[in-house]
Amino acid sequence: MASREEYCTYGFFEKRDLVAALGTLEHRRVVLFGSSLGAAVALQAAPLEPRVCGVIAEAPFASLESIVRDRAPWFATKSEVGGALRLAGERGRFRVDEVSPEAAARGHPRARAPDPRCGRPRDRAGHSRRIEAALAGPKQLLLVPGAATAARSRGPRPGG
Repeated sequence: MASREEYCTYGFFEKRDLVAALGTLEHRRVVLFGSSLGAAVALQAAPLEPRVCGVIAEAPFASLESIVRDRAPWFATKSEVGGALRLAGERGRFRVDEVSPEAAARGHPRARAPDPRCGRPRDRAGHSRRIEAALAGPKQLLLVPGAATAARSRGPRPGG
């Protein structure tokens, strides 16, 4: 059963939506590919679906709490960041502390299945490395030179 949530829950409910979508496929083996939030959702869904034999995760976050704290503006206090996380959890009706691709990789008996292949070299918090370290089985972390720079340079430039 797919969720009908009004708010993004960063994988808390979305992982079950992905598993439900995979349930409509007739394939015996599936490899998931996701970027950023999609990567985090794929990593959290993989242990729930036995047909997932691999995950290609480009720039995932290790946990919602850690990425929010890492990317919060310098002027935001710890209390403000914590309040924002609490508000997100309340409005989305989910547990912020349970949104963790890293924990999904580490804490599930099938933790060997996910295979993060891509991470951005300027991943300040090392989210991709943390997920890779949590995986018990075959894995490969591929850092793509210039990927972070290329991602920032897309789209129109201000004033031009």
